Parts: sequence; C-alpha cells; structure tokens
Amino acid sequence: MSKDAKSPIPFAIIICVCCSLILAAIHSTLKDEQDLNKRVDMQYNVLKALHIDGIELFNEKGKRVISSTDIENAFETSITSIVLDATFTNTVDISVFDLKTKDIEKKIYNPIFVYTDKDPAKSKYAIHISGKGLWSTINGYMAIEADAATIAGVSFYSHGETP
Repeated sequence: MSKDAKSPIPFAIIICVCCSLILAAIHSTLKDEQDLNKRVDMQYNVLKALHIDGIELFNEKGKRVISSTDIENAFETSITSIVLDATFTNTVDISVFDLKTKDIEKKIYNPIFVYTDKDPAKSKYAIHISGKGLWSTINGYMAIEADAATIAGVSFYSHGETP
C-alpha cells in the first residue's frame, strides 16, 4: 500500500455513525404511529376473536375491511378491559395497552376483555392465550361465551411457525 492511500476505517466509521443517526431519527419520529398501529392490531384481534354481531371486520377472502378509526370506536364503545396480576387481583394502575407480550406470556399480567351486550346471554370474554409451537411461541386471543363453556372464537397474532 502506498503512502497516499488512506485507511478505509475512518470512512466506515463516518458512514456507520451517519446511518445510526438517521435510523434513530426515523425511529423516534415514527414511535407514536408504531404504538398506535400496535394498539389497533391488538384491538382488531380481540374483536376478531369475539365475533360481535354487527361489526364487519373482514371480507370473504379474509382481507380487513374495517378502518383503524372504526376498530378503535368499536373497541371503546363495546369492550371493557381489565388487567389482573399474577395473583388474579385487578390492577387499575396499568392499561392493557401498556402491557408487554413477555409479561403476559410469563403470566405476570393477565388481560381480560369483556364484551357486554344488551342481552346478558350474548356477553363474551376474551383472554390472552399463548403456547409453545415447534419453532416459537404462538400468541393469540380466545373468546368465551357468557355460559363459560363455549368458545366464541380464536385469533392468533404472533407466531414463527411454518404456514
């Protein structure tokens, strides 16, 4: 190597620092939107498991047809959420939207979603479910009818299994 040739290391360091700063700026800019999308996805999966009459979530091909705003409105008007701790005591100081999946999987917190209908016999309850698959943990929500003996629906939102 000649004396005029410069080391590529300072150039690589400058590129890495610039890319890191750009990625950090993008992440902080989009954080609120990412949190909103996570919340709406959770609400959508709970509504999907509950199978509430009058709320059309997806078409015959399985494509979502309800808007994010309509999901939030349906959730706010129809669903009450409760967070229980590991001893199944109601914890009012934490919202279901603040729970981390790992805390739910470890049963530190247990979210319960209650759909109350005008007819009490049509009320439903949705709980978080998780279990080990072959390659990863499978997470979802299971809805139970008011009789506590009939499963109303199941919706899975996270898995690493082969389709």
